[in-house]
Amino acid sequence: MARVLDIQFKEELKKAMKLGLVKGDINNYYSLQNVGLSWNEFNSIRQALAGTEGITTIEQMNAAAVVAMMSDISTRSIISVQEVERLFGGHPAFYKWKYSENELEDRQTDQLKRLGGLISTGANPRTDFQDDSESQYTCAQVDDFMVSSEADKMHDGNIDDAYQNSVEKMFVQANTKEAVYNKLVRSGKSKKEAAEIAYAEHKT
Repeated sequence: MARVLDIQFKEELKKAMKLGLVKGDINNYYSLQNVGLSWNEFNSIRQALAGTEGITTIEQMNAAAVVAMMSDISTRSIISVQEVERLFGGHPAFYKWKYSENELEDRQTDQLKRLGGLISTGANPRTDFQDDSESQYTCAQVDDFMVSSEADKMHDGNIDDAYQNSVEKMFVQANTKEAVYNKLVRSGKSKKEAAEIAYAEHKT
């Protein structure tokens, strides 16, 4: 079990390093340094570790605090997954697993796409509106932006410029649509007509 926890810890550490939150040698825990982790929590842990046997320098205390924080994150993540699967989502064996040449390739896709049902309202979008006089909704369906957030969009801990610019452009266009829509509604247009005009003029 200790080996499994160590492997999981190193995986979390790799992610933190890629995001620029921690730096150092992954195989030498005493070399780890905090870059972007919460400094309030980091300092609290450092103070708690002061005087611990084996920690004789500031560098060792800082590294131990990083290890403590990352271990806590890693362990809580494992616990939360176990709790959700055991109490709500069901055992992973109940879902489809994808194999490639007798090797497990993916066991989470089928499970993850069904977890949304656990928090669904159960209501269907209403489509029988006769006019625009009703403005309250129990459930509404809207178009959304599909944007990849894969790790390959990161370079040296920074978001790729092209990726960042594309996201910023979509937010600007969305804000423009909303501003045009609100202006048209205030000028007397129906909500449906205002939405059609705003979307047509500022289509992404």
